[in-house]
Amino acid sequence: MSQEALPQRRFEQQEILGMLNRFAENAELTLGRSLEDENGLYLLEATAKEADGGTVEYNFGRKGQYPECLIKTTSIHRTFYDTEGIPYTGDGLARYNEGTGEWEDTV
Repeated sequence: MSQEALPQRRFEQQEILGMLNRFAENAELTLGRSLEDENGLYLLEATAKEADGGTVEYNFGRKGQYPECLIKTTSIHRTFYDTEGIPYTGDGLARYNEGTGEWEDTV
């Protein structure tokens, strides 16, 4: 039995910011790059300061080939930077399941 393909999902900045705020536990986010094409948002970057002076960067990317990059899966990731701006760890937070049309937390 085959499933019908869902139409391509259009992501809007406010929706993604809501998800980033949830993962950032409502820390104050500073927006970085926000890139869109005819299908909506495909890249959004935001940062939050840590209590120790470090930074956490949150990234949303929509699957596809773009002038700036190739994004293999629609997902949200975060990267932790120390006080000198050097990344030291990171992880995936959520992945968009194209088959169900739902976001799945990965942490």
